[in-house]
Amino acid sequence: MKFGAFAMFSNPHPEFRPTDQLYGDLLDLCEQAEDLGFDRVWTGEHHFFDGVLPSSLPVLAAVAARTRRTKEPGW
Repeated sequence: MKFGAFAMFSNPHPEFRPTDQLYGDLLDLCEQAEDLGFDRVWTGEHHFFDGVLPSSLPVLAAVAARTRRTKEPGW
């Protein structure tokens, strides 16, 4: 059985963080998910909406570069 984690790359205004910090923290979280045994990482994508990931592909490529087993994004 395979397990996945959903990484919500969003940056709402009340908790707004600098984008580099947000992405760094969430990529760290994806690495931790793999260390805990998760096999996949899913992301959401939303265009033209402030604070939500506009393109999943570059982020999933960064996840693949920072993990060993999580090479198959769960699209």
